[in-house]
Amino acid sequence: MGYWKAHPHQWGAGKTHVINDDGDKTLCGKPLSAVPGEYVEEEGFTCQSCVTVMLTAEKRRKQNERYEARRQEFAREQAERNREWHDRYDAYLHTVEWQQRKRLVLKRCNGICEACGRRPATEIHHLTYKHVCNEPLFDLVGICRDCHEDITAMDRGDSYG
Repeated sequence: MGYWKAHPHQWGAGKTHVINDDGDKTLCGKPLSAVPGEYVEEEGFTCQSCVTVMLTAEKRRKQNERYEARRQEFAREQAERNREWHDRYDAYLHTVEWQQRKRLVLKRCNGICEACGRRPATEIHHLTYKHVCNEPLFDLVGICRDCHEDITAMDRGDSYG
């Protein structure tokens, strides 16, 4: 950090400003060319506007740090909730209840993919997860692996195909 000491003038002794990172202006916005003075080392600054800019920047930096810490904590909590949900869902897929639903859906579609109508239906796709673990059969469709991968990719926003 550098300082710019304004020469004495008709209004006073001249304030000491903080020079911005680019080295062409004071923090309070005055171009160095408009403030007759000189570069000085290790001298305290006396421009109240420069002080205000520095305090505001420090306050903003601390606010950003607090915001980022809260955002990271929220992301960790969300990831944990997602992990817990997926653990419960994966366990559900091994239950007798799920196997019964799967058999009924595959029976309803006569073992043919309900998306393409050509390949054997080997998987079950949830149209919604609102009723997961207690799905009505109309929330489930029998589809082939290729269609399931394509639909899942579209749901994630990946390119189709």
